[in-house]
Amino acid sequence: MIRVLVILLVLTGPVFAQGLSYGVHACGSWLKSDFEAGAFSYEPEDYETIYGLGVDGMFKPMLLPIGVEAGFTYLSSSEIEGETPFKANGHPFYINGKYYFTPFTFVGAGLNYTFWNVEIEGNDVDVDGKIGFQFGVGAEFSLSSLKLHGSAFYFIQNGKFAVEDFPIAVDDDEADVQLKGLQIRAGVRFGG
Repeated sequence: MIRVLVILLVLTGPVFAQGLSYGVHACGSWLKSDFEAGAFSYEPEDYETIYGLGVDGMFKPMLLPIGVEAGFTYLSSSEIEGETPFKANGHPFYINGKYYFTPFTFVGAGLNYTFWNVEIEGNDVDVDGKIGFQFGVGAEFSLSSLKLHGSAFYFIQNGKFAVEDFPIAVDDDEADVQLKGLQIRAGVRFGG
């Protein structure tokens, strides 16, 4: 049995290796930050623009129109003005399934888990991440082992924090925070 597994690994290893690629990307997001606790809710009228950098990897089997990508993006914003000034930066880890409807273009959808950095009236707030999701379209172009890629995804990132950290009196013990909007990535991958 072990001998069979070793033989399969030797035979299929190069095929799987050819489907792997990894790289870096730049990201721009147009988003709204929404807070909700009990009857209180706050959602800015305007979208904010934030930028970031990240790393990612992808596996796409040869000759199949499907793939899986995963990555982490560090996004940073300036302070959002209002009755209660705050910063709500989400740094999502994401994983997407992709279907290629042409050799160069795809649709994708997946889940994200966000690591939060929230500051309210100058005070750091400890926020727990929750599962969010995204879906969108993209394109990839290969130059030998170099792959250029770009995508546009609508995303929702979720989190929650103790209401005692929130500077407004509400009845609930926890408050929800959500980032939602459009995220555009462009980057380069190697391998595959």
